[in-house]
Amino acid sequence: MRLLIQLFWNFLLIGFFGIGSAYISIPLLYDRIVVANKWLQPGQFSDLLSLCRMLPGPTEINMAAFVGYGSVSQQLGAGMGLLGVLTAMAAMATVSFVLMFPTLRLFADKEANAMAQSIMESLRPVTAGMMMAFLILLFNVENFGHPYLLKWDFVSSIFLFVATLLGVHYFRFNPIFILLLCGLAGIFLY
Repeated sequence: MRLLIQLFWNFLLIGFFGIGSAYISIPLLYDRIVVANKWLQPGQFSDLLSLCRMLPGPTEINMAAFVGYGSVSQQLGAGMGLLGVLTAMAAMATVSFVLMFPTLRLFADKEANAMAQSIMESLRPVTAGMMMAFLILLFNVENFGHPYLLKWDFVSSIFLFVATLLGVHYFRFNPIFILLLCGLAGIFLY
């Protein structure tokens, strides 16, 4: 029962402070899942993040389902994993559900709308900062290999990173095309 309360509380925090997009929630997810509770190792988090980004639906909800199932089934047995999924997903949805009606009312009121717009404008730099924190979070040994111990992994990872960055940003390649190319490169490089 303590684990379910802990799971609910942590995903409630993520749902409350991760408003905006998955890029803002990912540093919070990392902090709660890897650092604070140690439900996953950093490499497992990166793998799960990659998987959840490819699945349909919001990344945060997908991660909540996986972590909820994994943490509860590991401690309480596989039969209880569904309870972990429901707990984590309910916590993520609770904040949105509770805050939706006051927020809609705030935007509907003409006088409060100016205040809401100024709040939204002040959140733009915070969003950029959280996205940068997310990017820095991904620059780790699990994603790129160790530059001294695993030189081939490190060099090939940097190559794929730079090729992806150039392909999407400068040459405007379709991201699906880039994913397919990098997947093929991964087969040959690793």
